[in-house]
Amino acid sequence: DAVCFSHNPAVHAITARKDTLVYLSEIGRGEWPALGLNSDELAFLQRVVPETRFMKDVPVDELWKARKGWVFKPRDRYQAKGVYRGDSISHTRFAQLVPKDYVVQRLIPPSQTPDGLKIEFRFYHYGDQVQFGMARLYTGQVTNFRDPRGGAAPLL
Repeated sequence: DAVCFSHNPAVHAITARKDTLVYLSEIGRGEWPALGLNSDELAFLQRVVPETRFMKDVPVDELWKARKGWVFKPRDRYQAKGVYRGDSISHTRFAQLVPKDYVVQRLIPPSQTPDGLKIEFRFYHYGDQVQFGMARLYTGQVTNFRDPRGGAAPLL
């Protein structure tokens, strides 16, 4: 009773795959039955889950024209591996993406500190209880710990 290991592969498959974001986005947009959610819970999904779609379900020419408003994410990778912002993806790289392996998500600009550092908030939980939260401060496209002003920061 002294150690807890998390996540097991089944939990990771349910919570980490981007497919889950597609389904939550569709539920929030009313494209699926509410699955027992009340109106407040549906409104919450609409507020916190950016529109997310399977890339294979969006016409390629339409997606290329509107690419600046999207982020391209592999369905089963983590830590920004293979992620491309539409406003910086080249036509060559775009053509190399395999639509069945990607989702597209509306670009939501990150929050920023007054001095221009971008902020990503993370909350760690066990079961249904949040254990603690932290912020990651960074510059550039993705979070990192190389920026001398960036890194992990406590939430007060």
